[in-house]
Amino acid sequence: MEFKKFNDKIQNQFDKMCQTGKLFRTNISGSKVWETYLNNFKPENNLVFRDPESSEHNCNNCHNFIRRYGNIVSINSDGKLESIFSNIGNVEEYTDSILACNELIISSEIRDVFFETFNELKYLPYESCNKNQEKFQLGIKSNFKKYTQEEVEKFGVVNTEKVYEFNHFNLKVPKQFIDFSGNSIEQIMAFYRDKYQVFKRAMEEISLDTLNLVMDLINQGSLLDGNAHLYSVEEMIINKNLCSEKVESFDLFCWDITYNMEERTAKFKNTLIGVLCTELAEGEELNKACQNWNKRVDPINYHKATAPITKKQIEEAKKFVEENGYEKSFDRRFATIDDIKVDEILHSNIGDGKIKSA
Repeated sequence: MEFKKFNDKIQNQFDKMCQTGKLFRTNISGSKVWETYLNNFKPENNLVFRDPESSEHNCNNCHNFIRRYGNIVSINSDGKLESIFSNIGNVEEYTDSILACNELIISSEIRDVFFETFNELKYLPYESCNKNQEKFQLGIKSNFKKYTQEEVEKFGVVNTEKVYEFNHFNLKVPKQFIDFSGNSIEQIMAFYRDKYQVFKRAMEEISLDTLNLVMDLINQGSLLDGNAHLYSVEEMIINKNLCSEKVESFDLFCWDITYNMEERTAKFKNTLIGVLCTELAEGEELNKACQNWNKRVDPINYHKATAPITKKQIEEAKKFVEENGYEKSFDRRFATIDDIKVDEILHSNIGDGKIKSA
């Protein structure tokens, strides 16, 4: 198959990945992907070119592209990884190599998000670019070479008359994956990685029961200024329920959901209300945890909060009342004057009720 047609298939797959709005990198290095790419050609599909140390598919430009972009992945609608080598189909001599690369990549784990920075991209030897472009070039499309007589004598399979065109791996990437902030790629990746890591720890360490308990404490007034944090707890309950449905792909779920998540929400565990949830999840006694909260929020007025009581405590109290036959004792009202018999009164005023003057 002509390499240009093969690269078009790669571009089509990459376009589908970009439509998810989120691109990532796996923990498989680009160099490992390149090694897999070269080593899985059948000998007859990767013939020696120019000299015994080189082959038809062994190319510095393609090597640099795969090393830099070969481990890019997206998460599809089924919650599974896809690489630029996924869904390519039959590509003749490239098929074995592509299948091996794809299997290597999708069986790995996400390490970071993928972005290119404009500050770096404009200095790479791809094509000139400006901030107004909608798409940016990754990799070198092709180059031309005319061999000298010395090279012809050395390689034997080329001549001095022909201008040779070499096509290489290259992609067009949408503007949304180019960062124009001026931040380094390390800063950008660290921002997304921190959101993922803190959110994942919250999902692992804070149970749904704990979140529901904290919501009850807020609603019953046991946490000073708790209503200001109620929305955050409700958000985490929603995320926790979503998380419970993604047991098989928990790690991918965390990367996917935190990508566009506000930092405040993703880092719930580090917030004031998140610290309370963590204390309760780690076994802190309820009254002590609430007291710690109220002291942090309002050290002067922390005694004014309603004493905490949980649903479990209420249920245990009801069970005690039922088991000990106290239910009828709660069906009562305040006494009125008509309920009191006169002969049960020790002292009564039988006068006219007027107060005598001194």
